[in-house]
Amino acid sequence: MKTVQILALVTMLVLGTAAVGPGAQAALLLGFGDKCLDVEAGNTADGTRVNIFHCHGGFDQQWIAQQGELVGIGEKCLDVPGFNTANGTPVQIYTCNGGANQQWRVQNGQIIGPGGKCLDVPGFNTTDGTRVQIYTCNGGANQQWSIR
Repeated sequence: MKTVQILALVTMLVLGTAAVGPGAQAALLLGFGDKCLDVEAGNTADGTRVNIFHCHGGFDQQWIAQQGELVGIGEKCLDVPGFNTANGTPVQIYTCNGGANQQWRVQNGQIIGPGGKCLDVPGFNTTDGTRVQIYTCNGGANQQWSIR
């Protein structure tokens, strides 16, 4: 991963953008297998799954960093349900509420969330629709993310 990409991702999460909506700068988050972080079927309902999927640049793959939150389609936040920090807990989108279960930061190309766990593609799987989870940070390629 290029240093510029890491710095851009850190800047995106730390500084964020001024607002969600027209004029806000969204980015694709590229993960393992060159797949994008994707909200399943473009659904905006609370609790919708977040997967990896081939990158197509649709609204369901666009993310904006805002005050430590990653905001996606429908102005919903990347969320760990029920503040669960167990390995293997799948992530979802949910109405943004500023909770600790919606706070993310970047370190060494990894996106770190609740409980200090990393955003993780389980089993190094590259299949479209693989559900993304949190897992103990281990520096693996399946926990590396960049901006596209």
